Amino acid sequence: PLACNVKLEEIAQRQVAAQVAEAATLYRTVAVECPETMRWSGRLLGYATALAAAGAQTEARVLLAQERPRRTPAEEAGLRLLAGRLATDQGDAETARTSFESVFGLSVPEAVKTEADLGLARLDARGNPEVAITALRALQDRPAEPAVRAGIFGETAALMAQRGQYSAALALLDRAERLGPAGDDQARRRRGEILGTWIQSLRDRDDTSGIATVYAGYATLVHEVLAPGDRLIVASALSTLGLHAEAARVTVRTGTRFGPDLSIVFAEESLAAGDLTTARATAEQLLRSRAVPPAVKRRALRVAVRAALTDGDLD
Repeated sequence: PLACNVKLEEIAQRQVAAQVAEAATLYRTVAVECPETMRWSGRLLGYATALAAAGAQTEARVLLAQERPRRTPAEEAGLRLLAGRLATDQGDAETARTSFESVFGLSVPEAVKTEADLGLARLDARGNPEVAITALRALQDRPAEPAVRAGIFGETAALMAQRGQYSAALALLDRAERLGPAGDDQARRRRGEILGTWIQSLRDRDDTSGIATVYAGYATLVHEVLAPGDRLIVASALSTLGLHAEAARVTVRTGTRFGPDLSIVFAEESLAAGDLTTARATAEQLLRSRAVPPAVKRRALRVAVRAALTDGDLD
């Protein structure tokens, strides 16, 4: 019916605009008013995927668990893979494993079965990371869609980082990045987390020199992806070692406005490095802001006064 097609087109438009809640709501309407459309190729998978994207994972799982007419092997595999991923996310390991393993009996390309193996490896990672790492490494050269291959590299890197193999994990993300957009997304999402975990582990061991060594080896990455809290850890370590100019640089990033906690460290380290102009300007900016906490303003005032005195400005 024309009305159903109009609604399906609107769903597509909502999804392109990243309006996931609206798309899911429209899908629910279509499922009730145009139930025959759910038998069209790919439509049931689209409906379940839309629900999951909107945060309605339980509703999506109920939909996928219902009896349905026979589908093509490719479509059935997609439905089972989604069911496995949703069950994994909700901690239902038994259902997830059953869903993934059921894909192997379908007449589908090897790349689809690789995705099922990735799902099983993710399940294994929760109980035995070493087994999961071995399984994921075995998948790296298997046929797979770019997004799945990128996921394999990303999952392996995350598990390696959990085992303290931070450098190797970051190197693996470099390989993922060369896979194209999907790999680039994996690398961008995981690098900051892995690097931050590495730095926090060194901080917990009071290994100031180790933090400085990581910074020296990954300075570009630190500046690009490190979270504000982890930047403070690096800046503190560099400052302790007398590397004030480097400590100041860690607290800023071109095109990004960080909060007052980093700004005051930038001012203090700039002052310690002898950059009086930058230190004074940053401190005065903090003093003018109404959003800056009193404790930070007191530190900013000390920086401004010290910079003025050092510069010979007694007024």
